[in-house]
Amino acid sequence: MVELFVLLAVHPKGLDREEICEQMWPDVEETLAAYRFHAALKDLRAALRDAAAPGE
Repeated sequence: MVELFVLLAVHPKGLDREEICEQMWPDVEETLAAYRFHAALKDLRAALRDAAAPGE
């Protein structure tokens, strides 16, 4: 999750899913990389949501 956040932070113009998967999981089959991408994105969204509303 943190790796995805950092990757997106250093690419301010953004990356598409395929580019992210290629950067983060270069040796992983495309379907598994896509699964890992969606899991990391879900975790990142949850962490950002929690950080934005502490104490709730």
